[in-house]
Amino acid sequence: MKVVVLVLVVAAGLLVAFVVMGIGKPNGGVDVADGRFVGDLRDLLIGPADEVLPAELSGDCVSGSHLAVAGACIVQVAPSDSPVRELSLESVAGSAKVSLSQPDQIDVPARTIPEEDDPKASFSVFNAGGTLVIVCTSGPSCGLRVTPEGA
Repeated sequence: MKVVVLVLVVAAGLLVAFVVMGIGKPNGGVDVADGRFVGDLRDLLIGPADEVLPAELSGDCVSGSHLAVAGACIVQVAPSDSPVRELSLESVAGSAKVSLSQPDQIDVPARTIPEEDDPKASFSVFNAGGTLVIVCTSGPSCGLRVTPEGA
């Protein structure tokens, strides 16, 4: 019996190690610090999440799939029947710090868009929806666009 338990513990440990190291991933690994680990684990176990559609966003700065921010803006993400959706944002003008808070969830640390050489950032939004706070960091205004995850 002890051998069976030991084998199960070792197998579980290897599975976690492979997921964290990103074995077989084209990008060579997973950055646990930026929250993508949860999305990667979700994709591995239950498949990719649905996308947050532009029509599911509301706020003074929302115009279709574009977010034209004058200084700062609060955007509401509507609730959904989908357990988890992915919101992908791309910088189209300037830069912004974006944070997401959701009911009964740990707040995601604010992310800067664009960050280094990546003009996009993705956020996992649970079924209760959430609130995005966008603050322009490169001047008095900035612009973001909702993009499909794979685009």
